[in-house]
Amino acid sequence: MGFDKAVRRCGRSAPLERVALALGVRNSILVVAPRLRETACRMMPRSLVLVNEVPQRGMAHSLRVALRFIPRNEAVGVLLGDMPAMNDATIARTELLLCDGVDVAFPRNAGGVPGHPVLFAPSTRAKLEALPDGDTLRLARDDPSFVRAEWTCPDASAFLDLDYPAQWEAFANA
Repeated sequence: MGFDKAVRRCGRSAPLERVALALGVRNSILVVAPRLRETACRMMPRSLVLVNEVPQRGMAHSLRVALRFIPRNEAVGVLLGDMPAMNDATIARTELLLCDGVDVAFPRNAGGVPGHPVLFAPSTRAKLEALPDGDTLRLARDDPSFVRAEWTCPDASAFLDLDYPAQWEAFANA
């Protein structure tokens, strides 16, 4: 989009600030490019903010940066910083599914399109660490050896990702 969309104001707040509100008091780690560290620390003061020195390696590399700071026996959740419609209810509903042998939990829309957050049980750790560079999280989410739990999210909270100028403008003017 030509700018750092996660930290730019869109209406009253930046998408990253909205994600911080949705996370509430949950423990969180935020991985950002070096130039965004200071701003991200202000926007998500409850989070451990880490730097991905090579952001061109993609989301999987950012996840590996964060995994070094997460105990191996804890679940891992992935939530994008530019999802301004995310809310506590969507996160909580997904968290409820990560139990009883479930390896990965996430929302889908009525058409079957997966959304965020994507939550992984500790049993998935080795595969998360082995993801190839790029935006390859879906390889773990869709791994046929994992037991998945999904739910149908009826609103935009799990799906709205501001990738195009028209989406940005529509959200800012809503």
